[in-house]
Amino acid sequence: MKFKRKSAPPSLSSKLRIGGVLAFVFLGSALGAVAQTLTLSLKTAPPNAAIRVAGTGFGTKEAVDIYFDTTDELLGITNASGALPGYTLTIPAMAAPGTHWITAVGRKSGNAAQTSVGVHTPWPEHGFGKPDKGLNPTENQIAASNVGQLDIGWRARLAGRSDAQPSVAGGTVFVQADDGRIYAFNATTGGAHLWTYKTGGTDAVGTPAVSGGIVYFGTTDSNMYALNANTGALIWKTATAGAIYSSPIVVGGLVYFGSFDGSVYALKASTGAVLWTYATGSAVYGSPAYSNGTLFIASQDSNLYALNATTGTKLWSYTFGGVGNASPAIVGNLVICGSDDGIVHAIDTQTGTERWSYTANAPIGGSPAIANGKVFAATTDDNIYALDFGSGASKWTATLDTPLVGALTTANGVVYGTNASGLVAFDANSGTKLLELPVGGSPRGGATISDGTIFMIAGTNVDTLVALQVNAGNSQVVKRNDQAPQVARLRPNFKLTPAP
Repeated sequence: MKFKRKSAPPSLSSKLRIGGVLAFVFLGSALGAVAQTLTLSLKTAPPNAAIRVAGTGFGTKEAVDIYFDTTDELLGITNASGALPGYTLTIPAMAAPGTHWITAVGRKSGNAAQTSVGVHTPWPEHGFGKPDKGLNPTENQIAASNVGQLDIGWRARLAGRSDAQPSVAGGTVFVQADDGRIYAFNATTGGAHLWTYKTGGTDAVGTPAVSGGIVYFGTTDSNMYALNANTGALIWKTATAGAIYSSPIVVGGLVYFGSFDGSVYALKASTGAVLWTYATGSAVYGSPAYSNGTLFIASQDSNLYALNATTGTKLWSYTFGGVGNASPAIVGNLVICGSDDGIVHAIDTQTGTERWSYTANAPIGGSPAIANGKVFAATTDDNIYALDFGSGASKWTATLDTPLVGALTTANGVVYGTNASGLVAFDANSGTKLLELPVGGSPRGGATISDGTIFMIAGTNVDTLVALQVNAGNSQVVKRNDQAPQVARLRPNFKLTPAP
């Protein structure tokens, strides 16, 4: 038997904020009027994320179709009170960045409610985030098939040079520069300037970390800063005894980073209070990586350290044949790191013993990236290597005219790097060069991928934040419609069975 949808009764539509989520509420007729509500467990989420959908005001023991935009994704059943208990809806893997709509419609009563969800693929800190693979796993707009169509969408001017890699969170791009400032730009409206905060530092190479509405970053004035990500207002700053080039990471309410005073720091993210420090034998330049309660960080004393992330206690150390400036990355039970000895090292995260190594022809500068079963590493002799992350066997090598600078990054089957020519992109599977795009001036930091946009820094004496997008500037490109779908036009999928 098929359910017939009744036309929704004449109603007034209003807005109601429930549980922090803006829901469209449809008010029933005067006869026993009951408001239909719809709430989500998350206001924003990336593709493939699972969110909980709940609602009230539907018919008793009624089948309710739950739509993502116009596609019927789930069939729920209300309880004796007409409430829709929490059902898990998975954001479609190919959902484009921007506003989407969740709609619930009762098959018998016709009662309906809608609420919006923002789909975004942020890049909130160095290496994208734990475990610092340099991989954005949910980026779905730029692929090998269209990366060659990237062009400059917009630029935003800085007041100085920058060797930093941008971070992106909450629709905002954050970047540091050597004028001692951190800048915040709107990521979606042509790079409109939002705010700037001046520190006492000069040089800037770190990627800010954004967590819980706070942006964390260090500078050469030896301080780690925490600012309100929306306003740029100072929340706290904590001094170390040396310049900070290390990009911070935020895990479980703690901020981790290294300092040129030779120590690794763990601060409380809310107050900046020092929880613990660990002294290495030399300056700490690179960013830490985190996995399963352990912090991994390289020092210029040629060692990679594994520290208990809660106490700072040393678990083990591994000695390179050269200075360790690059930040490590983690895959499974391996921590991957390169050094000035020209070797990519894969070390067991539990024991600190080397599982495999690959000898390149020159020092390894930037952080590696890991995806598609491969480790990607760049050397100062203009090469990029793809290695099997299980064995270290070479998969392919690509050679450029000038060396890559900054960290390698990857998303959706494409590996990105920056060199004197601009942005370069390779097919992650074959090593085929897909793009070499001049962006004006020489880039010095790595590329960041978020919401179908590549963000990078380029320039000469004064730098700009550059945003690259597919078919940028093409007036023929039709923008996605992000308006709420009309409930009356939604069509149920009668093949669906009730979700558990």
